[in-house]
Amino acid sequence: MKRLISLLAALACLLGAFVAPFASADDTAADAAQLPDHIVNGDFEYQHDWFREHTAYGWTAVIPSTGLNWNDRTKSYQPGPDDWNESEFGWHSTQVDGTNGEPGEQKAGAVELQGLTRVNTLAEIVAAQPDTSIYQDIRVTPGNTYHWSLKHQSNFARHVDRMQVLIGEPGKETPQQATRTKTNGGTDGTGDVGTDIATTNITDRDSRNWETYEGDWTCPEGVTMARFTFKSIDAPSRNNGNLVDDIGFSQSTTLRYDPNGGTGAIADQTVGVNMPAYTATDGYTFAGHGLASWNTKPDGTGDSCKPGDMISIDKPTTLYAQWADTTQTAMPETGGTVNDHYLLKTIGGGSASSASSSCHSRGGACAEAGSFVRKGGVTC
Repeated sequence: MKRLISLLAALACLLGAFVAPFASADDTAADAAQLPDHIVNGDFEYQHDWFREHTAYGWTAVIPSTGLNWNDRTKSYQPGPDDWNESEFGWHSTQVDGTNGEPGEQKAGAVELQGLTRVNTLAEIVAAQPDTSIYQDIRVTPGNTYHWSLKHQSNFARHVDRMQVLIGEPGKETPQQATRTKTNGGTDGTGDVGTDIATTNITDRDSRNWETYEGDWTCPEGVTMARFTFKSIDAPSRNNGNLVDDIGFSQSTTLRYDPNGGTGAIADQTVGVNMPAYTATDGYTFAGHGLASWNTKPDGTGDSCKPGDMISIDKPTTLYAQWADTTQTAMPETGGTVNDHYLLKTIGGGSASSASSSCHSRGGACAEAGSFVRKGGVTC
């Protein structure tokens, strides 16, 4: 029996070595937490000076994980900078090992950089294989909108290169609608271009050819990691085409309001993530009450701010109205009440007593610290 138990235990250990552990939602969230929340090295200038000095003929193919890079003069890979940092380089590619073209262009995962003899570095999506992509995985916030932009040009004037921007969970990316917002002065016009980004050059590869494209992607609920992919669709040959630069995005989110027992309408506000925004000062009414504050919870136990305050948010947020009764105000010393429609009005000058003016929310709780009585009257 002991021998059988020992054999079973050994078998369990052996199976455990070959069976991959199940990836839970918590694992995915933990992975996403390690990612940047923005495009890294979108201008491709990371280690520009080093590449300019150590590579040949103005281009190289970089292996992101190690910094190894192709030297076209020696026809070999060479070590990268001593302080190479994969996360600061940012980019990866879908390319696989191959035998066509330059060996340096055929390395799996290689990202091709161009323009190294000039001031400005850029990337060529087609390193050596058609239908390949460069991409970054980004930590994203459900409900936020990501406004992306990039510059694109074809490699030659004789051919119109085409590419797409795809965004979504890794493996589930979808092509994005694009708008051309700036032209190179040639035959292309501004406006919607669909999912295919195509630039007609006015000359061969040159800084004058750049055109700017933009689009929006809103992160669905439940998604915390998204892949921003830039894919070659058509190029003049298998190892050149689709030049890109200055890739990035800005984030915006939604600030919503809830009357919390009142009536009226306040339009949602689209605000930049972590950018200052003023809260609404009117738009809702509640008979016999005035708007005392806003709160992130209906019962007033969340984060509080005053109407007209400057705030910043990083995700979709709803502010609930917190109401103060404006019809009942305590009379110091003599007691009694007076009717008064003004909020925050102070009456009398007696000693502090229990509060008779109250702040109201739908749940009956008070916003912030609630009403309080100061020597000199009641302040809500």
